[in-house]
Amino acid sequence: MSAPLSGWRLPLRLAARDLKRYKGRSALAALLIFLPVLVMAAGLAAIATVDISPGEDAAMRSRGVSAVVTVNDEQASGARAITAFPASGRKVTQAEPPTATEISRQADAPAIGLSEEYGVFSPVPNGSGFTATRGSVVLTDLTSPILRQQFRIKEGRAPQRPGEVVITDYGRIIGLPTSGPLGMRVHDGSASPVTVVGVTSAGVPGVAVVGPAPEGVRPTNVSFLVSDSRAWSSSEARSWQKYGLTVSAPGTAIEEEVAPTATDPGMALGIAVGTMAFVAVTALLAAPAFAASATRQRRTLGLVAANGGTRGMLRRMVMAEAMLLGALTAVVATLLGTALGAAAGHFSRVRFYGITPPIDIRVSWMVGIVLVATFASLVAAFAPAMAAGRTNLLAALRGQVSSRTVKRRLPVVGVIGVVLGTLCLYRAVTLDNDDTSQQTLLAYVGVPLFFGGAVLAVPYVLMAAGKLAGHLPLTARIAVRDVSRQRTRATASVGAVLATVAVCTGVTVLASSVDAHERATYTPSVPMGTGQFTNYSGIGTQPRTQAEVDAGLAAARRIASPIVPLWVNRDNGEKFIGFAESCPTAGDYLDSASLETTYIDASGMDRLGLSETQRSVLESGGVLLSTGAKSSVSAKILTPARQGPHTITLKRFVAEWTDTGRTKTSSCTPVSLKAAPIPEKRINDTMKTDRDTTAIMLRSTAEKHEVPTEIYALNVAPAGGIDTRMEAQLKAAAPFGLDLYVERGYSSPMSQILLALTVLAGLLVIITTVISTLLNDAESRADAATLATVGAPLGMRRRIVGAHAAAIGFIGSVVGIAIGIVPGLILARDATGTAYTETGATSVPGTYVVPWWLLLILLVGVPLLAAAISMTFARRTPPLTRREA
Repeated sequence: MSAPLSGWRLPLRLAARDLKRYKGRSALAALLIFLPVLVMAAGLAAIATVDISPGEDAAMRSRGVSAVVTVNDEQASGARAITAFPASGRKVTQAEPPTATEISRQADAPAIGLSEEYGVFSPVPNGSGFTATRGSVVLTDLTSPILRQQFRIKEGRAPQRPGEVVITDYGRIIGLPTSGPLGMRVHDGSASPVTVVGVTSAGVPGVAVVGPAPEGVRPTNVSFLVSDSRAWSSSEARSWQKYGLTVSAPGTAIEEEVAPTATDPGMALGIAVGTMAFVAVTALLAAPAFAASATRQRRTLGLVAANGGTRGMLRRMVMAEAMLLGALTAVVATLLGTALGAAAGHFSRVRFYGITPPIDIRVSWMVGIVLVATFASLVAAFAPAMAAGRTNLLAALRGQVSSRTVKRRLPVVGVIGVVLGTLCLYRAVTLDNDDTSQQTLLAYVGVPLFFGGAVLAVPYVLMAAGKLAGHLPLTARIAVRDVSRQRTRATASVGAVLATVAVCTGVTVLASSVDAHERATYTPSVPMGTGQFTNYSGIGTQPRTQAEVDAGLAAARRIASPIVPLWVNRDNGEKFIGFAESCPTAGDYLDSASLETTYIDASGMDRLGLSETQRSVLESGGVLLSTGAKSSVSAKILTPARQGPHTITLKRFVAEWTDTGRTKTSSCTPVSLKAAPIPEKRINDTMKTDRDTTAIMLRSTAEKHEVPTEIYALNVAPAGGIDTRMEAQLKAAAPFGLDLYVERGYSSPMSQILLALTVLAGLLVIITTVISTLLNDAESRADAATLATVGAPLGMRRRIVGAHAAAIGFIGSVVGIAIGIVPGLILARDATGTAYTETGATSVPGTYVVPWWLLLILLVGVPLLAAAISMTFARRTPPLTRREA
């Protein structure tokens, strides 16, 4: 085992000496490895700190207590047999959880109940006046000493009675007042005016308000915190399961059982693509530095070969430098990046969420980054090392650089590799399989094939560029021919630029195409400039009386008018009453058995623009039936209605839900109603709901037939549309706790995102180009001295350096754009080439957009900027050295 290691002793010593001797050049080479490793380490550390894992969340919620007791959903729903809770003498259910006193009696320790609810707060001041905002509300008694470690009063005092609350640091961040009145709405409770009496810190993320439950609000999702005055064993925690309760206590086996173990199915694919991309980017960025270093050592390598050094020794000399430089740089970059990422994640959590999360530094990730970065450095040095093993002894000692003719099969193999890599990545992305092993394998194969194939074609492109350089001005001609002559060194630089531009091009083409497709196929939810209140958050309040309806609508109509309420049949999960053409049979689903009826009032009739006949039908207690291709009303009752007002017979039924989710009909009676038609298009254009309305009635008609209804939406359509100030005022009013959506057409930040991506890619291209150009300038001292000797002015020498940078950037960008467009278009075809209709998925022509204005930045702007920077840092007075024969 010592023989292989002893062969590395001398190369490592020579590499260490070379790094110390050429500190400036080594620093430039290290920078190309340092940057991607720093970004990777900082990103992972920030993600780990910002993302609160289930274990960290559980630890934060159990801070200062011995256990957290919750009702077990599975057991309480009847999936397992449970026994009566001894402290209460009854079985525990979600609807009737135990009390804190009962938990305390059973645990023989103080306990307190705590419920985390979703709430809406208003009015909250903003730049346009007042609006509403959302956050979590913890309903509990803050005076209990059990909570002293989870909540700490920072300003004011703790709430003493219902109606008093304190806000958290997160509540202050989202704009809640630190004192005075505040409107708060929790789940299905009515709006509860509360008074803010202080500010508290909270160890639970997302909590904005803490205080006792207001009057009339019944907490849900109740959990219980048991004082830290007692300890729990695994057997004790397990014994509570038979009561339908779960005890989560640190150090107990039950805590491990309930810990989530599911993983994201796409995680393996993401890790595969991310790892390969990181290796590819790091290798391509570092390759120019190692290629320049190998060129600088040509004479040293020649002397080693002249003294009996084998090809293996020559290769190990180049690889040893990559190993040392890569490992040392990776360690420093990983440590610094982890520290910066953890600090950034910690700051963002404190600044935007008001909590102090644990700094999550994962040593295994750090070790992995160092190992992968070192491996990437060895990959970057592989080609220069292979070239070093073929060093021509006489040419090296004479300082002669010869450029071999590139064989035609090399670019052909490269093109084949790019095609195969693109197909592998396409298959990996489009493969619909829960088992991601095949996707992961395709990603590991596709990324090296794509980038490797592209780099294989670069030498031929450089050779062709050198042949065409005769038509360029003198300085550009010298620079391009130097790039062509030094193909071993320039291939790495152009390859790094090529890979960066290719990835950027593919992503921008795909994203631009998808964005254009979504813009073209966008369907407004409501007419442009109007709005709609809906209960999508699930915490809206259904008014109990007509007075409540009138009061809520009047408050909103003082801000905007008209506001049109829409009602639907009420479904309380136990009983459903509605209208149907025929009595539903046992087991029918309600959505297929009943008419999709929308109930309106006088404002709804005005909004629909009904004729006198249609108004007369509704006011007489009749119904308007939808006519159109999608109408589900049968011809039996629709055909007579088309002829004009006609009396039809519908069924008023009462259905009850069964345990299987289906229904049984307990009552079904005929009802005679006048009917008239209404075009389906008029309903859709004016109401704009996600329901396929087939019948329209007045709400008074539903009340007459004792059909319970609930508010489904409020359509807001003021003249002139809804501006931002009116939108904020309507959100603050929030009638019945509903949520407002205002239609302003399709909007997407994709242009800004793609511009930022292009700028980032351009920055990487500039860094790579400038550093590789400066390294080349450092290795070309003899050529610079020759030019100075024959009278070339400083400006010309600097222009040659700038032209060298521009040539690398331009050639790499041209090839990168050419090969990056193809996979972008292929992925765009998959993303936009399918239309989903009621009959299923159908293939349609895809949407293809190439953002040329972004690509021109990479093709023209970035190379010119890199040239200007390189000229600025170019060597001003090259040393005059004697050429050695």
